[in-house]
Amino acid sequence: MATDTPELFRLMDREGVSNLFAATDTGAISEEVEEVVSKAGYEPHGYFIEGLASFLLASNGQAPEELSFDSEAGMFSVIGSKEVLGPLKQQLSELFANPSELKKIIDRAVAAGVELED
Repeated sequence: MATDTPELFRLMDREGVSNLFAATDTGAISEEVEEVVSKAGYEPHGYFIEGLASFLLASNGQAPEELSFDSEAGMFSVIGSKEVLGPLKQQLSELFANPSELKKIIDRAVAAGVELED
């Protein structure tokens, strides 16, 4: 079941540089998502989303090293090409709107030995 949440992930393009970001301390993350993330042993903050994004990119055959992450506890931020960040925004938005799918991805990452936060 998808939940309605305010737009969490935003993609901005300025002078050919794209930035995908999310303020994680604004209440835009649903309680259901917070519960899924917490039950998995994480906190739904910028570092968690950075780890999740890196896992998604690697799962899609893209190298996270080509991007510049600059996340903090209250904010997720990554700079890169619009061609990479556009699909990543879509994927993250869909996962954060669907807690059961997010749980599946978290479980896959954990099973693969990925640590989702620093």
